[in-house]
Amino acid sequence: MADPLSIASGVASLLNVAGRTATCLYEFHQDLKHGPDLILALSNEVSDLILVLDRINEARETLQTLARRESTPYVSVLGAQLDTAQEVLSKLESLSTALSGHKRSMQRIKWCLRQNKAAALKNEVREVRLRINEIMTAHNTQVLPIPRVEVHEAHTNLKENLAATSAQSDMLSQVLRELLSFRTAADQQVHDTQKELQCLRNDASQVANNFSHRFNAIEGAVAALLSQTHAVTAPGRKSHERFQTLPAVDSMSQEAIVYFSVRPKQAKCHSGCSCRCHFPSKPDVSWTIPSALQSITGLLFVGYSGSPMKKPGCDLPSCGKVNTIRLQVTYGFPLWFIRGALHLFLEASVKGSFYCGLVARRRIPHTVLNNSNIFYTITNGTLEEMKFLLQQDRSHCQDIWGIDGTCALQWAVRRGPAGISKLHLLLQYGADPDYQDDRGISARNMATQIVLAREQPAEILETMEELFLSSKSFDELELTIIHKVIAGIYPVPLAPIVQSLPPNTLTEVLNSKDIFGSTALHYAARAGNADAVGILLAAGARHDACGEDCGTPLHQVARITCVGTATDAAVTRCIDLLVDAGADIDWSKGVMYDYTPLMEAARHGSRAAMKPLLLRGANINKRDRDNWTAFHSSAVFNQPEAAILLAQNGADVNTVGSSGDGPLHDAVLYNATRVMPVLFELGINHLALGSAGRTILHAAAEFAGLDMLQVLRKQSLAGLDINAQDDNGATPAELFEKRLVVTDELREAFFGLLEQAEGGFS
Repeated sequence: MADPLSIASGVASLLNVAGRTATCLYEFHQDLKHGPDLILALSNEVSDLILVLDRINEARETLQTLARRESTPYVSVLGAQLDTAQEVLSKLESLSTALSGHKRSMQRIKWCLRQNKAAALKNEVREVRLRINEIMTAHNTQVLPIPRVEVHEAHTNLKENLAATSAQSDMLSQVLRELLSFRTAADQQVHDTQKELQCLRNDASQVANNFSHRFNAIEGAVAALLSQTHAVTAPGRKSHERFQTLPAVDSMSQEAIVYFSVRPKQAKCHSGCSCRCHFPSKPDVSWTIPSALQSITGLLFVGYSGSPMKKPGCDLPSCGKVNTIRLQVTYGFPLWFIRGALHLFLEASVKGSFYCGLVARRRIPHTVLNNSNIFYTITNGTLEEMKFLLQQDRSHCQDIWGIDGTCALQWAVRRGPAGISKLHLLLQYGADPDYQDDRGISARNMATQIVLAREQPAEILETMEELFLSSKSFDELELTIIHKVIAGIYPVPLAPIVQSLPPNTLTEVLNSKDIFGSTALHYAARAGNADAVGILLAAGARHDACGEDCGTPLHQVARITCVGTATDAAVTRCIDLLVDAGADIDWSKGVMYDYTPLMEAARHGSRAAMKPLLLRGANINKRDRDNWTAFHSSAVFNQPEAAILLAQNGADVNTVGSSGDGPLHDAVLYNATRVMPVLFELGINHLALGSAGRTILHAAAEFAGLDMLQVLRKQSLAGLDINAQDDNGATPAELFEKRLVVTDELREAFFGLLEQAEGGFS
């Protein structure tokens, strides 16, 4: 019988062997699992080492060119070590290239077989680097004292040049004094000219006041009647107390090149008074360079506001009721010179504060589309990507769009519910809600229009009101009395107001536009108020009135999503009234991006408007400025029901835009997750190549968020090659590694997508 100690010893030996075997198997499993990633890391490391050796070789060649006696022995020894390092790196690079040429499954096996050789080569490179560092350190220790003599000689020459420069400075000072005297004379002439302009302005204001006296009397009577009966608030909107928000000048101070403010002790209002009389307004008088010259001279805009006749009344008891004047000067450099703009803001009030700020803004060209572009992150990126971008450079919130000068905050307002969290973030980083674009429109104006139209859910409207104090800015929209009645600011019947106006005044008021180019008929159409549309058309309102932002009244009806009180029947009736009055159902001239009413309906997912438009014969495959059809727009703006309806009515699902991308590529680009399964169900060609020869995997690698990657993994991707290269020679995996922010979840989702596509590749 065996000895118990021998048995125990044998069992311990077996356990030891089993433990070591398990460890080896675990390490083998890890190497097998992460083989492709380790091969990619080895390739990147080889590339970095080659760059380092190139720089050392340049330094060696520089020393050889200088031909210093002290450097000669080091140059020869350094050259020998560089040759050795180059030889080892060539072997390592050949190994990396050979391993990368296989599919991922084969890469895992090859890596397990060749990783020992790779480790040996890396150790050889490390030893050569240590020897090179020792050589360079020894050389620097011997050669560094030599430049001290050269520095002393340069210092002596600098003193001699300084004396000559001092004489030239005295001469320039004399010239400057002469220029200052000339400027004083010029300022006096400007002052005299301003007095003459003020006289002309007063005469013009008196004429305008007499002309519109009757109209103002009617509007004043209505306002007085409403104030006697009850406090007026727009239907559906809750009355708010004053919210604390940063005024425009505070936002400007965070990124200003020059900024200062002076507030004397006798100032009547506290700093940041939010009375509506202090809100930055649209300039009373403005001047700009004609558009035909702007491509050569750049954009110059000068605006003045502060006329007592146009000052809105105070709405805060604590306000000092102090008249405030503002001067805004904007200069946008011509694109052939520099992509940027300068904004000067001056504000002064009697016994109040004085502010002065100068802000430089980058003008982003519309051809730039990547994740380092604030406008891209607002439209397509996640909140985390946008926060990372602003943390890297907070001045991104001051960037403006190259086409129309709109700022990041305006883009976020346009996004509606999808942009609310980004609105908060931009305001936290100092975005200016009162910055005005090339058309004189601010983000506050846009938010005010959204609140007034009540086309978003109630919680979104409340948030807009809290962020922008929109109810205090209605006057800035330049609304007529009929605008205000239709919008619900004045809750009185429309018909008596229209009937009480004289014919000449009625025609002028009906066709008067707000700052967005919208007439009263636009407002009635946007609200889906068929009765008001009928009254206005019968009174002579123009059915073809058009603005770049608002389009025609028919475009406004197409935006209705039935969030408010409009029903499908009301939408259909509005469209019938406008078309019967002569409205062009495919009108696109003068509208932003050449959108037709059907494209507007597709963008907003308004099936209530799409059905009657299609029945009326709307061109389903007409294209806009970017060569997009209505179906393309429905895919980009994530409207699955609109896409289905258009496809059922014969829309081309494989249409291609001017950029070379189709609806599928652009849906990935804009992270349109809800419409993606619908596109595959409709039989869209997922193997089609987009711009620059990219597959949808390239688009996903560069732009898709986590949700989009998870949606794509549920679709059939048969036939896609995960190693396909675009026109720039990049694979999807290579594009993914260049992203701005890559989390572990995002990486796992993307490579999971590649594995699924590889399994379906034939």
